[in-house]
Amino acid sequence: MADTVDEAGEAVRHDLKYGADWIKLMATGGVMDPWSDYNVQELSEAQMARAVEVAHRAGKHVMVHAEGTEGIKAATRAGVDSVEHGTMLDEQGAALMEQHGTWLVPTLYTFQHGVEQGTSLGADPIMAAKGKAILSAQQQPAFALALKHHLKIAYGTDEDPDFSSKEFGALVHGGLSPLAAIQAATVNAALLLGTTQSAGTVEPGKFADIIAVLGDPLKDITVMEHVTFVMKGGEVLKDEVHTEAARLSRHRRASDKPVTLNCGASGDIFVPQFRALLDESLH
Repeated sequence: MADTVDEAGEAVRHDLKYGADWIKLMATGGVMDPWSDYNVQELSEAQMARAVEVAHRAGKHVMVHAEGTEGIKAATRAGVDSVEHGTMLDEQGAALMEQHGTWLVPTLYTFQHGVEQGTSLGADPIMAAKGKAILSAQQQPAFALALKHHLKIAYGTDEDPDFSSKEFGALVHGGLSPLAAIQAATVNAALLLGTTQSAGTVEPGKFADIIAVLGDPLKDITVMEHVTFVMKGGEVLKDEVHTEAARLSRHRRASDKPVTLNCGASGDIFVPQFRALLDESLH
């Protein structure tokens, strides 16, 4: 909590002392939050500017939770590095973010999922109804303005990890190209986080953190929801293709009978790019 400009600076210094790499500010309340009002700006522009000054002086970054229009604009003028959500972004706010080079992390699916589930997730009925009204009236127009003003967009969610990959589809449905959605989660995310020396692209000298999917995400972005291969720091943690191939190979040797493949895109059609790998494992 910080009630004054000086207290805002003190709070940031406290967090930096204990190792924070990023500072998060609450410029507004939340749309689905029954205890606050997303239209109310909770920190003054001067408070946010002081927080940014202290963090940037220490070489750290500042993100801001901002859903209401005035909070988005005040935070942008204060110099924050990224706006999380930006649900009520208007034309003036989008132009201001473009001018300042402020990143947007739109978290589209989080809001959509919360509204879809509504009271089944324990949401207050009144808040669920409010969220549904805001979603239908504000989210898509706000994101369209972000695209119109060529805002820098990075991938992020407030969601359960099981649903994190759903943001790809939400971004594409909102108007991003599939390639731009993937870039938001890779090179753009690394740019925002300041980790381009080690992450964001696959090239020599960077972390060998790689995933693979069965299918072409540039044609169907939803294949990003079904990861079949995971490499972390050069170590393979998940490999469904080779695991299944090895199982089939063992079964074939044991039975000495033909094996029918059923792990392709449809029917018995195996994904072409993995045919050679499977043949090698079986023979």
